[in-house]
Amino acid sequence: MKKFLISNCLFLITIALAAQNNLPPEIKGNWMKANDSIEWIISFQPTFTVFDGQFWDYKSIKNGENNYQLEISNGEIQHQIDISKTDNDNLLISIDKRLHIICTLYKTLIPNFGSYKAEPFTEPLLTDDSVTIRGFVEDYDPELYEGTGNAQNLSTITRFNNKYDHNFIISPDGRFEVKFRAFSPQLIYITIARSTQTRIFMVPGEDQMIGFNKKLRNVTFDQRNWENLSDFEINHYMGHSGMLSEETLYLESFYRNKLISDFTKAANMELMPQLTYIRWRKQIYAFEIKSMDSLMTSLNTSERARQVMISELETDFLADIYSYQINIGMFKQYSPSFIDEMPLMDYNSYKYLFSKNYYTINNYMTMFNTLQDISTYKSQEATFMLNTYRSICQMALILQKSIILRMNFPI
Repeated sequence: MKKFLISNCLFLITIALAAQNNLPPEIKGNWMKANDSIEWIISFQPTFTVFDGQFWDYKSIKNGENNYQLEISNGEIQHQIDISKTDNDNLLISIDKRLHIICTLYKTLIPNFGSYKAEPFTEPLLTDDSVTIRGFVEDYDPELYEGTGNAQNLSTITRFNNKYDHNFIISPDGRFEVKFRAFSPQLIYITIARSTQTRIFMVPGEDQMIGFNKKLRNVTFDQRNWENLSDFEINHYMGHSGMLSEETLYLESFYRNKLISDFTKAANMELMPQLTYIRWRKQIYAFEIKSMDSLMTSLNTSERARQVMISELETDFLADIYSYQINIGMFKQYSPSFIDEMPLMDYNSYKYLFSKNYYTINNYMTMFNTLQDISTYKSQEATFMLNTYRSICQMALILQKSIILRMNFPI
């Protein structure tokens, strides 16, 4: 009888502890500042919390009537989180009784980034450091997802060693982490295998957090659910450059989906004669710059986001011009008239490093200088080409690392 009572008490204690650490469903989710409905502050998931760019374990969860108190820990660091329901949609979240923020679960569809300020990046942009990207997939189902992913950093420097895919494994609770070497700030791809490919802005020396909310599960289960849904509605970013990722993600979606499509640009390479194409592409570029400028002004984006997106548009434009001659696997000589109208890059600037297409431009410029008849362009144009190539080499030399550059062009 005594053993039965002891066992029964232990069972009741275990049940009580489990109930104490059971996350209330009404606070589960990704909570953003209510004043802009963009900036991601904290996430409460069944087995972990996301806060300050890190994963945290629950030490205790106490429930009251419309009030909750959580104790979370990461190693030796602990925080107390007090939560009060203000209405059906919002929570008042207090961190260590000091930081008090009204938060919402609902991300805005028409953002205003006016409360976020970030000055443009300053040159030189080159460095040599690491980037750590942590993330999770909400309501993760190991049977639905493949369980892997990767971060793709198409760097002008690392391309020579083909080390640009950085793979990671997704744990059964949906969490993942990947760390890699990086040389400049850049908008890169993050892929969740058999589910989504999206973007994050990474800066060497910084840690970033990305969260995919439960809508990702719906579109992974049935791709038709992507209709009228964007990455901006699914992704959340945390970290020093988290808001920059939010800005560029929204602007990228407008650029890729609302303006002239990449498909149309590629199709016109095949359909249009050389001069017709380059003049058409210049007009499109001018239209894109004007449209993007108008959108960024209306959204009150940061100067840093403006800098990154203008660079993205310019590198895409240059990549299209240089790739025209290698269309559908066939190389064709540019005419002297086409070369006269080719735009020149500011080869003394590292601004192109923000975009993955700087990598593409360098590939096509190498082919251009190797295969194009030198007699078709003027001496000043030849000098420009060589100066551009030299600037690419100098980027690697500045780092003074054992990176082997193999480029097939005369110096």
